[in-house]
Amino acid sequence: MTVLWIAALILFSAMMACTLQKRQRMDLKTTCCKACLEAFNQSPVAVGPEGARCGSFTTAQALNKTCSDYFMTNVVMVGDCQ
Repeated sequence: MTVLWIAALILFSAMMACTLQKRQRMDLKTTCCKACLEAFNQSPVAVGPEGARCGSFTTAQALNKTCSDYFMTNVVMVGDCQ
């Protein structure tokens, strides 16, 4: 009985950790999308939001390291953030 209880506790903990990580990724996307939109609005890029990839266009307002890293591993277009 104790082994089953421990296994259930481990499974529950793993599920909670996964949920927390997903929520943190969604919060990071929201925060970084906001920064991307602000940067895009100050950028001289000559394409629309659907053609501009967050983190890859020239802008006077640089993204912070956290968002730069996020956009290096996640392809997000400015249009996806609107």
